[in-house]
Amino acid sequence: MKIYLDVTPYFWHTEDKGGIYHYIARFLAHLPQDEDLVLFVRGRRVIVAEKVAAYARRFPLIWRRVPGQLHHLLPLLKGPGRFLSFWDDVPALWGLEAFSVVHDLRALFYEEELKPLEEGLPLYREVSRLKAYQERRRYFEERRRALLKTFKRARGFIAVSNFTAQNLVRAGIALERIKRIYHGPLPRVKTGKLPSFLEGRPFILYVGKIEPLKNIEGLLLAFEELRRKRPGIFLVLAGPLTWYGRFLKECWPRQEGVIFLDFVPEETLEVLYREAICLVFPSFYEGFGLPLLEAMSRGLPAVVSRAGSLPEIGGEACLYFDPLDPKDMGEKLLLLLEEPGLRQALARKGLKRAKSFSWSRCVRETLSFLKGPS
Repeated sequence: MKIYLDVTPYFWHTEDKGGIYHYIARFLAHLPQDEDLVLFVRGRRVIVAEKVAAYARRFPLIWRRVPGQLHHLLPLLKGPGRFLSFWDDVPALWGLEAFSVVHDLRALFYEEELKPLEEGLPLYREVSRLKAYQERRRYFEERRRALLKTFKRARGFIAVSNFTAQNLVRAGIALERIKRIYHGPLPRVKTGKLPSFLEGRPFILYVGKIEPLKNIEGLLLAFEELRRKRPGIFLVLAGPLTWYGRFLKECWPRQEGVIFLDFVPEETLEVLYREAICLVFPSFYEGFGLPLLEAMSRGLPAVVSRAGSLPEIGGEACLYFDPLDPKDMGEKLLLLLEEPGLRQALARKGLKRAKSFSWSRCVRETLSFLKGPS
């Protein structure tokens, strides 16, 4: 039985290498050479042709050069066989049984549940007037429609966490159609040089996009109070600034000790994990939380939000706070700063817990799920 793996996002022209990109990259790195597995790519101008050609030398690969949204109108593949989309967008197919990896369902719950959380952020009134914010709301609506279409087209779903699986059930998907499969952390790479302006400076690290649902404004409020008590501490934000990050960098009134790094290469991120005092992860919503797993796998203690999937991924290896309470966040950060024994204990627990997350197991369980009974 042929299994087609839709790996399209890995081949897009983009510098924004987010969670889905890294998921596919690590999945491919652990994929067995199997004649029944076929990589599938769709798109035309958005695809890096040289990268497709390189992978076509290693795996059977089909590239459908269709423009725009035609993949929803014209069947791109004909069965028999099974088809797995690595994100929430299943194209039109003929005779194939479709499956989808679901990383999160924020688009489905955004307007009713998540947008009200953003409305409590200090600069919401100014942010909500920005054109980019309105475009973002339209994007979530587009993703919501794509999810609903995927729910109809897909026979089964792989959820990256129990939290995401529960959200699928809330959305009306029968539990027997869902398989929870954790993935692993990103591997260590050769450590680069710490940026010179950080040398000798103690810092707390945030890794991820600068985006309203990440609760960066709440973090900045907590850090302001923390710095009054520990004036020598710095906060490093490592991740694509996006429109929202640029807005905060320009408009947040008090930025003493805050360093916006924007996107950093893997080698720089590695040294940031090594040199930071701790990771802070303040999100309102996470479907998995890859930076938390990355930090634990490198022995970096973490102070994280008690929201979404984060308690599930972190277990007893983290300190938790209420994401709606910057004071609670600041107190947990201060506690970790002042207790080296606690930092060491959490680091040990994190290293142990991270070992239970495996890419080889993820690939094995995924293929087993796809090859399951008809």
